[in-house]
Amino acid sequence: VERTRLRPVASGLLTPFQGLSFLGFQLLLGLGILLQLNNYSRVLGASSLLLVFSYPLVKRLTFWDKEDDLKVGVKSTALRFGDLTKNWVTGFGIACISSLALSGYNADIGWPFYPFLLAASGQMAWQICTVDLSSRAECNRKFVSNKWFGALVYSGILFGKLAS
Repeated sequence: VERTRLRPVASGLLTPFQGLSFLGFQLLLGLGILLQLNNYSRVLGASSLLLVFSYPLVKRLTFWDKEDDLKVGVKSTALRFGDLTKNWVTGFGIACISSLALSGYNADIGWPFYPFLLAASGQMAWQICTVDLSSRAECNRKFVSNKWFGALVYSGILFGKLAS
């Protein structure tokens, strides 16, 4: 489809095997780093995969993916959730914020983390409540506004660590 035609595998720059090999190499490097940490850090690192996996899943729920999925016949979550997409995204958002709050608590991050996390929650709620899922441009604008969510979470971690 038009949106993905320049990606390395779609454009033919890489074969699917080369892409999977590169992914495997990255995962092995990450595992090597993870195994050097203490058990608490390993569990925390492994649990963060939930956040990583939820990001691509939430991204797949947007309008432009639905249109492309219909065109190429892919049975995706974007199509499966249909009219319940906002409900599912809300659930994933709650899981994301809850995981961040638990991670902040377990990492002993100071109190400034939590007001920033509350602001990030508000930003996410604003995105979900105001997005028009039938508009490709609107979905893209909301997706691009995720930089503010990341900036708020990062600021909370930074100021929380400085305070602790």
